[in-house]
Amino acid sequence: MSEQLTPAALGFERVADGAWQKTIRDRTFTFRELRTIDELAVAERMQREVMMIEGPDVVMASFLVVAPDTGGFTLGAFEGERELSVAFGYGGYLHPEPFLWSDFLVVVAEARSLGIGFEMKRLQALLAMERGYLSVRWTVDPLRAANARLNLERLGALGVKYSRNKYGADFAAGLYGG
Repeated sequence: MSEQLTPAALGFERVADGAWQKTIRDRTFTFRELRTIDELAVAERMQREVMMIEGPDVVMASFLVVAPDTGGFTLGAFEGERELSVAFGYGGYLHPEPFLWSDFLVVVAEARSLGIGFEMKRLQALLAMERGYLSVRWTVDPLRAANARLNLERLGALGVKYSRNKYGADFAAGLYGG
């Protein structure tokens, strides 16, 4: 019989309710759920500063703060006090299956080669399973090579549907160039 898939089985050590640590390349990182409006401000800031998203395309902390009330959650990754990554997902349902929609993942440039994004997605998937979701779904931009490689190669996601301009031609012009 195979070992149960848990955060601990993937090397995450629970350090508090909603918080885990993992050592990657001799560096210790803390992964934790962000729940308060003040904690979630980092998600807003990282969308603007790292993803270069502006205006109505930014998912606001005032929206993120209610996600836990509906089955969603926002994760942050930190090295000490340094904010490295944020991932946000919310619950969805298409009969007969509940799923987590992984809306965004952002990783600061200097942490991209550390595998933080990979670990964030794995922890997000494990927490989704623990909470009763049967799958995790998200969009992948096939023209952004690092994004496609992470999702399709490293995580083993399957591309099941192609939608051109899913979010509209003008979405996140700073990131996608319009």
